[in-house]
Amino acid sequence: MAQENLYKVLGIPTNATNADIKKAFRKLAQKYHPDKSTIDGNNVKFIQIKAAYKVLSDPKKKEEYNNQYFFSNYKKYAADSVYTASQLVSSFEKLNSKLMEAELGSLNFDVVTQLIMQPIVHNNFSYLIESSDDTSRANLLKHILKSTTFITPIQSMQISHTISLYFTRDEEMKEIGDFIHQQKWKHYQENYTFPIVLLLSILICFLIMWAG
Repeated sequence: MAQENLYKVLGIPTNATNADIKKAFRKLAQKYHPDKSTIDGNNVKFIQIKAAYKVLSDPKKKEEYNNQYFFSNYKKYAADSVYTASQLVSSFEKLNSKLMEAELGSLNFDVVTQLIMQPIVHNNFSYLIESSDDTSRANLLKHILKSTTFITPIQSMQISHTISLYFTRDEEMKEIGDFIHQQKWKHYQENYTFPIVLLLSILICFLIMWAG
């Protein structure tokens, strides 16, 4: 039986802050509290909301829930034990397909990172790479890099550096290098675009005032 998505119960993304969680709970509690509403089913809804808040508002319980929920829901799409390069390619294809179906806000980046790294740190990963033909190597590299686009740029770059220890051919190193460059740029855009725009806006306002 699939575990309930507590974030969905509260209507919040998985990266919601404690303040967001509390705000969502208060809003829903006012709407569904038995003392506030007599509509059939609202009492059950309130119990679900209260249970979700109890877990997500507690850092330790929240961490345990994240690991259980996200890992159990995506683990079957990752490679546990692989014996051939084609099986490894297939496992990453399935994982990427599942990640593409998911809402970005429903993904736990740490768990996705763990799922990606799971077959990479396996003892026979190096052997699988070395024994693969050119097409299999190219497909595997493509799918691994694609899977890292579902996590943060920093995590993506860390995994890219790790797999560069195994994909050592010139064309592979170039592909990984280009990908890392793209992720660096993405990281800068996500973290520094707003401060730069704000600074430029202030500078423009200052110049306008100075010119006037």
